[in-house]
Amino acid sequence: CNHNYYLADVLHRASGKRPLLPHYQLVVIDESHKFLDAARQMYGVTLDEAELPRLAATIHSFTEGKSLSGVNIHRLAKKLEEQGKRLFGRLWNSLPSAEDDEAERLPANLDADATRHLKTIAGIATDIIAALADSLVHARHRDRKAQAVWELENLKNRAVALRKHSDLVCWLEQSEDGLTLASIPKNLDERLY
Repeated sequence: CNHNYYLADVLHRASGKRPLLPHYQLVVIDESHKFLDAARQMYGVTLDEAELPRLAATIHSFTEGKSLSGVNIHRLAKKLEEQGKRLFGRLWNSLPSAEDDEAERLPANLDADATRHLKTIAGIATDIIAALADSLVHARHRDRKAQAVWELENLKNRAVALRKHSDLVCWLEQSEDGLTLASIPKNLDERLY
């Protein structure tokens, strides 16, 4: 199997889930120089600047406005987008001024303000999930709603994980789409061992 699938099996076993691979006693890792990159993908957590506005636009596209309980889903989606802008604005503004603008990786300063924004993002995602569960959508949008709920749950989990940044090595990556907050566990070597 490839590195990512093997690591997914390791993660499943570690969390008590059903293994993805048959039981084994010996593993030969071919192309081991690429193994660390796969481990960074599987154990790392990222949050993209562009994903929050895209997710908000998706929510706007299939919701009528308010859930049955009266919660304004559009307002919550707009708040989610605004918190993303605040978070990445804070991260960008906290960069040391001597940093090279052309660098691909930049230091991420997850201070109290950034951590508060991550907490708010997780809370808003939870609120939207609850409001979507209590909302009616046209039959043709049910799959989009289910996908949005899955993405919101994933976003919430990543925001919660990034808040625990004392156990992570965090950095910012620049691309044409904006910034990405990326992290890997400090104890990645121990986990791989």
